[in-house]
Amino acid sequence: MTRIVVQCISMAVLCCLGLVYMLYGCVTAWPVLSWIKLLGTGVLSVMTSCLALMMFEISLSNPSETHSYKSLLTQYLYVRVIQLYGRYMYRRFQKVSKDVKTAQEKFLLQRLKKTSDTAYGKCYDFSSVKSREMFVSKHPLTGYQHYEPYVERIMDGEENVLFQGKVDYIAMSSGTTGKNKKIPYNRKDFIPAGIQLGMVSSFRLLQEIPRMKCLRKRLESIIPGKIRKSGTGVNMGPISSFMMAKPFNFFTSPTDAWEITTEKEGLYVHLVFGLKDRNIGSIGCSIATLAMSFFVTLEEKWRELADDIENGNIARDVAIADDLRCKLNTSLTPDPDRAREIRQECTKGFENTVARLWPHCCSVQFIGSGAFRVYTDLVRRYAGDVSIASPVHLSTECFLGFNNNPLGREPYYTCLPEATFYEFLPEDQFQEMSPHTVYMEKVKVGELYELVITNNCGLFRYRMGDVVKVVDFYNQVPIYEYKYRLGQLLNVFYEKMPESVFFNAVEKTLSEKLPDVTLIDYTSLENVYIEKMKGDVPRSRWYVLFIELKRYGNAWQPSETECKLFDDALCQLHSPYENLRHQGSIQPMVVYSVTRGAFRKLKEQMQQANPLTSAGQFKLPRVLRNEVFIKFLLGQRLNIEMLDKL
Repeated sequence: MTRIVVQCISMAVLCCLGLVYMLYGCVTAWPVLSWIKLLGTGVLSVMTSCLALMMFEISLSNPSETHSYKSLLTQYLYVRVIQLYGRYMYRRFQKVSKDVKTAQEKFLLQRLKKTSDTAYGKCYDFSSVKSREMFVSKHPLTGYQHYEPYVERIMDGEENVLFQGKVDYIAMSSGTTGKNKKIPYNRKDFIPAGIQLGMVSSFRLLQEIPRMKCLRKRLESIIPGKIRKSGTGVNMGPISSFMMAKPFNFFTSPTDAWEITTEKEGLYVHLVFGLKDRNIGSIGCSIATLAMSFFVTLEEKWRELADDIENGNIARDVAIADDLRCKLNTSLTPDPDRAREIRQECTKGFENTVARLWPHCCSVQFIGSGAFRVYTDLVRRYAGDVSIASPVHLSTECFLGFNNNPLGREPYYTCLPEATFYEFLPEDQFQEMSPHTVYMEKVKVGELYELVITNNCGLFRYRMGDVVKVVDFYNQVPIYEYKYRLGQLLNVFYEKMPESVFFNAVEKTLSEKLPDVTLIDYTSLENVYIEKMKGDVPRSRWYVLFIELKRYGNAWQPSETECKLFDDALCQLHSPYENLRHQGSIQPMVVYSVTRGAFRKLKEQMQQANPLTSAGQFKLPRVLRNEVFIKFLLGQRLNIEMLDKL
């Protein structure tokens, strides 16, 4: 029995004894007590009873010794809120899922009524809209450019533009596939949808992973982006910084650690405090790329991390401010025994390292859908038997869905009819001048659609650019799989190769033909971009694959025959490509294997080129068309003699 369990039981017993004493006093002094004193005693008795029950419940929740009373109570209340309010929200979702037309129309009309007096609402006469059909017929489909003039007005300080009141935060998109978008939010509209998604997804996690009810600290390794100020003083940054303005005290890292906005230093510091606590219950990262960087940092820096834990100091070569280092060191006490344990486990390798370093950890959580799957598969090496969960699907613009089966191998997401108004644009309408959307209850299983959303904070019939595949229904609510982003297509003729099919071809080749080879990362492009850089006129067309592979711990270069396997797999999975290859219109794919760490360096270059992108947002483009970055990868080839240097 741990120290904190004994203390909780002792406190519960004392509360019970105090309750008995108060009740005995009331009974013996009943004739002479006033009703005010009796009422006060009754209230105090109820409070004492609740405290006693709470202490007993906490003692049964296998709490971690590393908790303080404050962090223990906070996590207990957090779990109880999810169990109670999350259950209510999930049951409400189950109820509305049986009549999504009513739920969607109610959400939409409430949203339009609330914004009818804004500049945007007056422009589109929202007050006259009486149904979703009328809204769809009157309001055009929109993209970000449609909102730029309104966003500029908001940033200049104007109120009641896209929503009632003033803006509280400007969320910046990642900008990894284009320029950074600026999405304005206000808290009173943002919070209800955020709570709904958070409660429902967290409740399903607790249901599927009961060990998460244990009161153990969480190793959270989100790297907050830099917060900037608009001309009128409004905070601007990644959406994650708005969602989590203040970290919970049951995270392993102290509050000061969240001041670090650089990935390398932030992950290192979070690992120091996370490794020190062997009793953590779960690990959280924002997205799969950050989760991969987290474990790579552990694998490469475990010696330094163990030294810091043994000495109780953050190493001087970690590039953080001296005053911040001093604050962090006050929260870090020397622990030679734990350092010794870390060294013993890390020298054994990093297969299943989560369970060996943190034996009570029951889940590793991050967004890992679509092209992130390559990183999810790499994280599985470290997680071993520990569950990997992708609980939500969200973007800078909107809360999109929750994972109703968080332990499924493939992350599928379920729409929330009361958080967002959804439309689905069929695949054959993507390029139409006047495309027609489909309501959520009308979509078909197996079909591809672009998500179109109307959210809580001023986006109306907004084309997300995210293409999803409907895989099932929960009653009338679609369950979808994220596939790819529009614009992330390879197209040298008319084949329009989606990034999801390309990834499946890479994965199929490695799993079936090269099972002892590990995929680290990849990107692709059409050869015309390389020919253009050389000043040549392309006479033939083909795909170029830059890929980082590892075999037996070293960077690996496939042979010419093995390179052909990737092209063969692509032909099997995409019939238009196969036909064009057979006709000779498209030549065989060229595969360039790059040096170890090339994609990590590419990521650093991309982040330096766009400092508005935070580590928690970064997504490597699967179709690369930036000349600077293409030239960088060409210089990182293992088979560099196959193409003249540029």
